[in-house]
Amino acid sequence: LAAAQADLDKAERRVRGYIANDAGLAAQVSALAADQQRAVADIQAAQANVRKAQIDLNRRTALVASGSVSADEVTSAQAALTVAQSSLSAARAGQSQASANRTAAVGSRQVNAALISGSNVANNPEVVAARVVRDMAQRDLDRTIIRAPVAGVVANSQIQIGQRVQPGDKLMII
Repeated sequence: LAAAQADLDKAERRVRGYIANDAGLAAQVSALAADQQRAVADIQAAQANVRKAQIDLNRRTALVASGSVSADEVTSAQAALTVAQSSLSAARAGQSQASANRTAAVGSRQVNAALISGSNVANNPEVVAARVVRDMAQRDLDRTIIRAPVAGVVANSQIQIGQRVQPGDKLMII
């Protein structure tokens, strides 16, 4: 009976944990949605930097023939364009990661919601099942007491400890 009661208590704590965990998962989903928005902004900024670096490179390349710009400045502009393109790639990877993280968090919340949907601690299936086991253990314990129909001293016992009996079985002589 004590083990069944402990299992019931454990099931109730577990379900309370599911319910408490739901709020944390909701906050996590919201935070990861904000990360996705930040990643989109990072991509837009990186795209602007690529456009600026491309325009700067085009201007310098056009002026190199006239001698107004040195080859070193063109090389620097090419390097700046490469860095801007790399930053854009990194921003896109960051967006993919933010999206995957949010999708995973949404999935975790959905799993948790399935565990608590339409129930509270008292009527959660895990708790109900543990309560049934506890009640059966209590019933079995209650049935271990056998009362004699008359008062007296046992003269001969015909049963062993742990043996199951049926109504009408001869157990002892009083």
